[in-house]
Amino acid sequence: MPSPDHKRFAVVSDDDYIRVFTSDTHQLIWEKKLDGEGQVVAWPPDGETLATAARSQKIHLFNSRCGKELKEIQTESNHTPIVFTKDEKMVISGSSNRFQLHETETGKAVEPELGKPVLSGGFENILISNDGLKFYAHNEDEFMVTWHRAEDQKSSQLHAKHAITALTLSKDGKMLAVANQAGFINFHPTTLGATIPRISSGAPVDTLTFGRSSDIIIIGGQQGRILGCDHWLGAQKPSL
Repeated sequence: MPSPDHKRFAVVSDDDYIRVFTSDTHQLIWEKKLDGEGQVVAWPPDGETLATAARSQKIHLFNSRCGKELKEIQTESNHTPIVFTKDEKMVISGSSNRFQLHETETGKAVEPELGKPVLSGGFENILISNDGLKFYAHNEDEFMVTWHRAEDQKSSQLHAKHAITALTLSKDGKMLAVANQAGFINFHPTTLGATIPRISSGAPVDTLTFGRSSDIIIIGGQQGRILGCDHWLGAQKPSL
């Protein structure tokens, strides 16, 4: 997982270590032994903290520069994935079929289960809206949910025809892209209103992100290429 400035990257491995390297030379900066196999890592926007979840049912927060452990958060089950809120004051993780939210400074569970279960079978990815209030998540099946912290309402679900493989938000937070195993990418306004015409990558999609312009979507998948597409036109740019 690269840092926000792309100068470092962090990995967890089955030897129970988390390691941070330089991106240009792959030189090891620091490493720490965890109390269980690490499952996922996450960076906040400023890149100064690093979070990881271990199979020991704990979330660890580290100083990303030197590896000093800042906080250990005990959870009720294994947590994956993890994402920081935009203001970096809280970390959100997916546990079983629930979201959980903890303060990064104190480790306190702000809303232990965020009010209600939202997806059976756990989560593959979690995204947060720019205002930090709305969450988007999907599991290994055909379901994606949105949940708004400030509104007392049931989570809304989007059912896809194929297994969802990736989610991404545009930089302005106004457009949500949803990729599936069939290679299609659907675009939705973040109100989950009408779908904008979808595009096809020609193969299953493993990851996607918007470019600097929200008109361009970057796609990576099993075809072994990285493609840039104009999502309004569906036109492919040259492979990267």
